[in-house]
Amino acid sequence: MTIKKYVAYSDLNENPTSDRDVVIKDVFAVNQAIDNLLEIIKGERLFNDSGLDPEGQLFELGADGEADDFFNDVVQEIINHEPRIELNLSKSEVTPDYDNNRYTLSLVYTLIGVSTQEFEYVRSL
Repeated sequence: MTIKKYVAYSDLNENPTSDRDVVIKDVFAVNQAIDNLLEIIKGERLFNDSGLDPEGQLFELGADGEADDFFNDVVQEIINHEPRIELNLSKSEVTPDYDNNRYTLSLVYTLIGVSTQEFEYVRSL
């Protein structure tokens, strides 16, 4: 009797050569999905209220709490639209870079059902 390995993702190779190949492909796919989520501007999609407003929030970069508000918006978008990961909020953060008018986003996550290893996503916006 052969037991088929359960794969939680539909975009994976059904017969990977190793578990390491599965994790590498998943991390790449999740990072690409997060990139796509961060590039959607609020109101850009009809009948869909998802998206961020990075330009509006970067305009007010020096204001108190703007980095926290932006981080909360990013976390909410990921929770709503990326069910493959679980964020570690204690290790994730947004750091404002006042000199260059941008945020540096650092997200630490695990892949649900595939690995207990933590991965980090870093991007400047």
